[in-house]
Amino acid sequence: METILKAEHVTKRYGRNENAVTAVDDLSVEIHEGEFTVILGRSGSGKSTLLHILAGLIRPDHGSVYLRERSVYKMSDSSLTKLRRTETGFVYQFFNLLPSQNVIENIVLPIHLAGRKEDEGYINELLRELRLEDKRYAWINELSGGQQQRAAIARALASRPAVIFADEPTGNLDAKSAEEVIALMHALQKKYSQTLVMVTHDIRIAEQADRVIILEDGRIVSDSINEITSDKTLL
Repeated sequence: METILKAEHVTKRYGRNENAVTAVDDLSVEIHEGEFTVILGRSGSGKSTLLHILAGLIRPDHGSVYLRERSVYKMSDSSLTKLRRTETGFVYQFFNLLPSQNVIENIVLPIHLAGRKEDEGYINELLRELRLEDKRYAWINELSGGQQQRAAIARALASRPAVIFADEPTGNLDAKSAEEVIALMHALQKKYSQTLVMVTHDIRIAEQADRVIILEDGRIVSDSINEITSDKTLL
């Protein structure tokens, strides 16, 4: 499979001297195009930090990240901002939708910020797939948690990015809504051959992934779909 995203020897530390904590420790990994990859690990294992480094949101202290062979952290700030708006999509645990804008305005906002025009046919298709057609002009505070996360997924997909990143996307949802959101994300990932990288604590989500990476103390201790249930002490 073709590599779309690659990290080489990335390290990220927080704090100084005796208070320093290494969140990601000399870690290298490749993400393949069209793959659904889940990153698992206990709290403090470094999984969210790694995800944010891969997404161009947190600059590592050492090492490099490449998206489609472009060195992400050698870009200027303006180029990196443009890359995040056009080549990546991010789904957050707490949705990060703007309450001052309605659903459709939230969905197309990153496209407009990048100075581009949305593909109306594709946006309408996303609204249908995510069962938000009747919520197009609804205010965010009129939506349920599940509907808000589906709107956030539509926003992440709207610019047809190279990679979608999701950080605990079901962490703020009830069980039924969480199951619905993951089913929709997985279906859309398959339909559009989308590259999806997700941090989660939920082993049931990991079982749906093409690949599972388990972190411990900022390092990869397992990288195999077949080992996700072999050592649950790591979760």
